[in-house]
Amino acid sequence: MVCRWYGLCPLRRFEKQGKLSKKWENEYCKTESNWKNCKRYQMEEKNIYHPDNMTPDGKIDKRAVKDVFPISDEDTLKRRGKI
Repeated sequence: MVCRWYGLCPLRRFEKQGKLSKKWENEYCKTESNWKNCKRYQMEEKNIYHPDNMTPDGKIDKRAVKDVFPISDEDTLKRRGKI
């Protein structure tokens, strides 16, 4: 079974742009059940904010969004009234 968020996940965009390896897709997103261990999936299910460049292991990959999102995560959270 594929992760229910597979088609909407921003990691797909980064893979297409060559900014992120398909490693994550193969190790998490398209596995029988390991997608349940994805930190992105877990946070999405709880409606908890997480940055687009957070990988399934919960780490932030700054290379993935270099020059793509000029606004910091902190600025985004402030605008959303989260901090």
